[in-house]
Amino acid sequence: MKSLKVILLLAIMQVTVEFSLRPKYFKVERAGSCKAQKNHRGKLERFDLEQPTKYEFHLDADLRILADVTNPIQFHIKYSKCTLENEGNNCDDHETAKFDNICDVLADRNAPWSELLKLIKPRLMCPIRKGLYTIRNGSLDLSMFSRLPIDGYRYVTTLSLYETPKGDSHHLQLACLDSDVIVTVQYTSGRSRHKG
Repeated sequence: MKSLKVILLLAIMQVTVEFSLRPKYFKVERAGSCKAQKNHRGKLERFDLEQPTKYEFHLDADLRILADVTNPIQFHIKYSKCTLENEGNNCDDHETAKFDNICDVLADRNAPWSELLKLIKPRLMCPIRKGLYTIRNGSLDLSMFSRLPIDGYRYVTTLSLYETPKGDSHHLQLACLDSDVIVTVQYTSGRSRHKG
């Protein structure tokens, strides 16, 4: 009897693991610039995202920095995880994650995101100078996330960059991106485009 329970438990674990490891697909419902805050120091003027395949995204973007940025920079991620129910979305709001020392991240040429940062012209590095920074024909591959157990939800996210003047509690917005992404185990074919 004990061995039957062990076999049954192993079978349940295998089915659970196989189900959670099924490929996930990302459908971007909305992506674009947030409303600029008062006293902002930069603005995402263009954000065009195209999804030609299951995991591949093409990106064109323009970020205008309105003044030289010499203070430390923070990156904020705020997201809500919402159900896909038709009768009202139930959402769990999560705390905003804040990352300091973004200048160190921009300087790291061996980081996983360094290939994306190389697409920004002129090169984005600290101190960030006033001007227009562009990405043309950028390519993002999200296949590395396809096996994570994150499906069955809509993720509403806000990604923001802030200049954080020393001794000042006010953060000055440099860029902000809002997005709404559905993660599912079913792929919806066809190209999708988002301009914002």
